[in-house]
Amino acid sequence: MKRVKKLVCLLTAIALSLGALVVNTTTVFGSEKTPLVVCTSVKRTQHEYIKVDLDQALQVQGNNLAITLYVKNVSLPTAQVSLSITDSNGTEYKSNTYNAKKLNAVKFGNEQNSAVKVNLLKNSEFFDVNYGFYGTVYIPYTELNRAANLTPSDVKSVKVGFGAQSLGYDSLEVDIQKVYVFNVADVTLNSNGEQTAENKLVDFLELQTQDITVIGDTLELTKADEYDMDSLEYNVAHQGDLCERIGDVKVVHNFDLKSGLTALNSDGALHDRLWTYSKMGQTCTYSFEQSLAGNYGDMLKYTLGVQQDPNVSNVYSSLHFNLDGDSQDWSGAKGITCWIKNPAPTEYSMGFEIFLYNPKTDLVEQYNLNSVKSLYKTVYAYNVVTGEEFSYNTQTFIRIPANFEGWIRVPFSQYDAPNWSTLEPYNNQGVFDTNNYRVVKMSFSRLLKSNFGSTLYFDNLGVYYNDFAVGGLFEQDKPSIKDCLNGGN
Repeated sequence: MKRVKKLVCLLTAIALSLGALVVNTTTVFGSEKTPLVVCTSVKRTQHEYIKVDLDQALQVQGNNLAITLYVKNVSLPTAQVSLSITDSNGTEYKSNTYNAKKLNAVKFGNEQNSAVKVNLLKNSEFFDVNYGFYGTVYIPYTELNRAANLTPSDVKSVKVGFGAQSLGYDSLEVDIQKVYVFNVADVTLNSNGEQTAENKLVDFLELQTQDITVIGDTLELTKADEYDMDSLEYNVAHQGDLCERIGDVKVVHNFDLKSGLTALNSDGALHDRLWTYSKMGQTCTYSFEQSLAGNYGDMLKYTLGVQQDPNVSNVYSSLHFNLDGDSQDWSGAKGITCWIKNPAPTEYSMGFEIFLYNPKTDLVEQYNLNSVKSLYKTVYAYNVVTGEEFSYNTQTFIRIPANFEGWIRVPFSQYDAPNWSTLEPYNNQGVFDTNNYRVVKMSFSRLLKSNFGSTLYFDNLGVYYNDFAVGGLFEQDKPSIKDCLNGGN
């Protein structure tokens, strides 16, 4: 039996666990049915759409418009998606709003599903779908057309939009996006928010790419292949996995290929990992090499260019990646840590940028060492080659000593919101609260002019939980960094 047949069983279990909720269980391969995959891999200048005209108008029977999709990859922590329908009279009903709102959604799980909320953005047609989300989003018909409180009598065409992330981040090198779209449906939700009926308006499992109109010039449409579906099955099955631990360190990102995906299709797994990272600002290159950090995985090689691109406004380079699942939970941690190697005889610098989701404002907030409250920040280091542990002062970027190989630790007390982020339109509240806020994204940032052509290696990015001391002169009752990594308290 093919691995994909297991997905049919998984979707069947999902349907049973949701009770009345109807879930499609016909996703198989070969000559049979797979979802539409919508990709972008270039810098975009406009929002784009896919549109399907129905052979005949379908009567609306429910009270919600729904879309089932999977956000496999995206440059930012969320993919911006919109929905609109047009009736037989030519009237269009859009998912737009004046005020930000919460939409009901169901996230499919390996053993059980969960009710979640999705943000419909203020003064926008788009709603934010989280990186890694696999499930169904619901929009009440009465909320369409800026809450016009109207329900269309029928549907003659359906349009799904994909927001251009580059419009909000002009330094984003490309819009990386890979979204599976299963169907758009007319559904009925009861007073408890449970789906009790479904009438598919567009079943993308039944359509070929030539049946779909693309409005825009960068969207790439394909039908999911066997690896696409196998990787979906794998990711759903492992979405509850806990992060690896190294002593008191919780590793939230380790740059490794997922062995389960490599076993399915090594080329597909390599491509998936490449798409995990997004570049912003000045040009850089990144690749992966066998780890030197005491494990059998890979490490990141991050190299800057040798000259500044005058067409890019920023003077820094940054490499971004999203977090999900257990890697977003930093509660109880005392600081950030990472294994870093600087092979050069010259000191170079970098920064850890931390992005938290603030549930009070529904905004992603950026935190770093760029604060005017304190000019100097303290960094702690353990050189695994020499065995030396030491601390030193740095400023807005972390200085990595020459010929250094080992662990860097930065207490969260050193972090603050950069001043610009507290102003309009960013509205950062400035409360760095990893105990209550999820960390949805990280980036490694580097100033170009002070680091031309330099290479740094990274592995085992994580957070640490123990108090520690370096040098051993004044706090001998506390363990060293090495002790903490070896499991000492």
